[in-house]
Amino acid sequence: MVAPVTVNPHQFPVSGQLFLDHAAWFVEEFEESGAALERLGFIVTPLRAHMSALRAGDSIVPLGTANRCVMLRSGFLEMLGSVGDTPMAAQLRAQLARYPGLHLAAFSGHDAAAHHAALVEDGLDPLPIATIRRNQATPDGEQAIGGSIIRLAPTAWPEGRVQIVFPSMSPDALWHPALVQHANGADRLSELLIVVEHPRERAEAFARFTRRPVRQAGKRWVLDTDRGRVHLTVPAELPRHLPGVQPPALPYIAAVAIGSTDLTSSRAWFRQQGVDHGVHRDTVQVGPADALGATLVFHDRVDDHVFDHLGT
Repeated sequence: MVAPVTVNPHQFPVSGQLFLDHAAWFVEEFEESGAALERLGFIVTPLRAHMSALRAGDSIVPLGTANRCVMLRSGFLEMLGSVGDTPMAAQLRAQLARYPGLHLAAFSGHDAAAHHAALVEDGLDPLPIATIRRNQATPDGEQAIGGSIIRLAPTAWPEGRVQIVFPSMSPDALWHPALVQHANGADRLSELLIVVEHPRERAEAFARFTRRPVRQAGKRWVLDTDRGRVHLTVPAELPRHLPGVQPPALPYIAAVAIGSTDLTSSRAWFRQQGVDHGVHRDTVQVGPADALGATLVFHDRVDDHVFDHLGT
């Protein structure tokens, strides 16, 4: 009998912590994209629209976007698409026109007001703190979820949409045990790999926004959080991490690393489904053709330092 799966009880940061929270594909439609992720062995939540107030005192109104999610025991993956004619939907469509794939990196923090004030003091001119709401469908019924979001102006991020979320609900409302037991063994979000022309410069932008230091690792620059990390590297280094992958444009959020509960079972699932995949230095990689324009790097490293390992 399979043991019941529990979610991570420390899903949200406590005071002083910052997590890599989720990464998102921007998609033109949800049905075929969702089916592609289900073929990869993921449980995908039903479509739900976003509601938001983009500044304090505004009414909660449709944001013009909707999502479907892959909930992991730690963190999650998201598909975002346009469902309205709003500035946020237009930003999504503009990024999607660059290439199909990952266009969002989201961190999570603990105190939105304090972080926002620190960014203002640092001269970064963040947008007003936004409030966001949506429902999550679970086996126990609909759960209302939400929180606050800090963003800079879209022009600050050629990489896509970068934001920090500050949840205001119980983790149980978002991470239901039935949603995290994936056939491919996916367990946790551990890292992102972004290809840029000037990694040091862009890493410093991430550092100022997250208020975390960055470190150099060869030709990569790395932002470490209390759970997960973001790597920025130059195009010439990409084959060391993702053999055979070429950036469709720059910048390019090239890959997401996913910790697996059983890497052998992960690969067995891909074989069974006829999913093209490769093995590279103790990782199993599903390329952009099968993974909606990005590469999924499955691994079983306890320390989750996947791209540090691949870059040596």
